[in-house]
Amino acid sequence: MVELGAGRAVFIGNTYVVWGALLAAWMLKEKLRPAVLVGGVAALAGIGLLTKVFSATGQPGLYDLLAVVAALLSAYVVVTIRQLHHTEHTATIFSAQCVYGLLICGGPAVATFHRLSPAAWALMLVASVCAGVGQLTMTRAFRDLPVAEGSLIQMLVPLGIALGGMVFFGERFSGQEIVGAGLILAGTAYTAVRSATTANAEAE
Repeated sequence: MVELGAGRAVFIGNTYVVWGALLAAWMLKEKLRPAVLVGGVAALAGIGLLTKVFSATGQPGLYDLLAVVAALLSAYVVVTIRQLHHTEHTATIFSAQCVYGLLICGGPAVATFHRLSPAAWALMLVASVCAGVGQLTMTRAFRDLPVAEGSLIQMLVPLGIALGGMVFFGERFSGQEIVGAGLILAGTAYTAVRSATTANAEAE
């Protein structure tokens, strides 16, 4: 996010919805519907435009690659969460996420620590509570919902972050980047909506 901008990084990261559906079909034997393939193509095209793969004047860099890798890892985590719900309680899964996250981030955080103002501490506390509640709620949702369906509501996340980046950090998108972001949103939303609709129809 620091290097790419919050909006661009999150748009790329949001493609985990498509990758998660593909991984779930492989790892969990969830039904691979045509909507997943259509959404995947749209999302890939969106990544290409957003990272300027097709541009002669700009090429994707290391941080674009990191964002794509992060999306793939997020997809794997979501599939693992759903898989663990067969044997583990939601609180256990969430606690494990917190513990391992602390182990990974604790060292760098201590090594680069510097004094913060009371306002900064308060802001971090509010952000941590919001993130914790959101993550716990999402973890619980994946107990009952297939990966593609459970990701539907998260289509609001990249839009909100992109708007926040524009308002608070002055981030701007070129026309090509806007088209790319739109394709990512359309591809992921189509995958989630069509998968949910088909699943409900089959259930009836």
